[in-house]
Amino acid sequence: MPKPKFRVSPAILNLLKWKLEDALMFRINSKPDCKKAALVISDKIGKAISESTIYRLFLWENNENSPFLQTLENLAVFIGYSNWNLLETDLIELGKFRVKSGIFADDYDKEPLSLLLVCIETGNFHVLRKFLSQFPDNLSFEKKIILGEELYAALYRNPEATVAFYKAFHRIPIVRESFFEFFADPQFKLNKYEEGLKCYLENINPLSSIQCLQDYLFANSLLLRHYFFTKRIQELTALGHELYDSIHITQEQLEQIHIYPHIRYRTYFLLYQFAKNGFDESYWEWLMEYAVRLAQRNLRWEQKIVVHTVLDALQFDEGYLNRSYAIFNAEFKELFDLIPPHLLSRPIKDRLRFF
Repeated sequence: MPKPKFRVSPAILNLLKWKLEDALMFRINSKPDCKKAALVISDKIGKAISESTIYRLFLWENNENSPFLQTLENLAVFIGYSNWNLLETDLIELGKFRVKSGIFADDYDKEPLSLLLVCIETGNFHVLRKFLSQFPDNLSFEKKIILGEELYAALYRNPEATVAFYKAFHRIPIVRESFFEFFADPQFKLNKYEEGLKCYLENINPLSSIQCLQDYLFANSLLLRHYFFTKRIQELTALGHELYDSIHITQEQLEQIHIYPHIRYRTYFLLYQFAKNGFDESYWEWLMEYAVRLAQRNLRWEQKIVVHTVLDALQFDEGYLNRSYAIFNAEFKELFDLIPPHLLSRPIKDRLRFF
């Protein structure tokens, strides 16, 4: 008796790939990625799924979107669902949310253009404000990611609109979370992003609450990193003095905020010290012990945050970058084993994108 196949729409297939990549913690963009994904999936659920199956499903241009039902069941279990029906229900809900949000195309370069993009492109902020203000705080993480990604893409494609957008929307909760936080831009690829972060920081007193402290450290850490790598030493030292000398932040307070601003705050002190006095090896040794302990008590995705933040900051010194990579590799072998094979022959700086 032939195995049953299941018809999957292109929209649902794209969302399935998105959820799968989230569970894998790396992107599926090539045959080596498919091979690595097949190994990781089979190892976790104890059921074989082939490299070719993953390739045909997500990368093959002639794909007819009709996988075997058992393949979908296996993928659902790996992602964290008990069966395909439950996962499909969630994917359909996310698909409906995209359509209701005016995000019709699966690719930014395809038409029709999204409602968010058109509003930003035309400067119709009155409509956009009414649209964005409707979302509750308890909107699901996946839906916030969909909104944040679309806002980021729209602003990237319309650099002339960024400053007006930052000024108009930085106080709206869904924009602060989905765009500024979930789609933070450490490389400052967005036009006038520094001004955007300064809008985000308006009227924040870091000592008034843990949430304000988190917001304060999040945005200022990004600014400090930017000043360091763009060699804006005067701004770097002034901000570093504000972050590390002017206010006292306890370990207890750091433990209560998100791991990203937490580890950035600890790591970027190394950059501040370097600008003032050169490389502080004693602090680097302390930081590596601290980062390993912090990562060990967290989940794998949080471990990736810790590893990436430290290694990213050390890109300016190849020797300490290599030593830090070796320490993390020894401590978190299972995490480093997930790096796609085609990246292993490349310099450490190129492998950072995996994290």
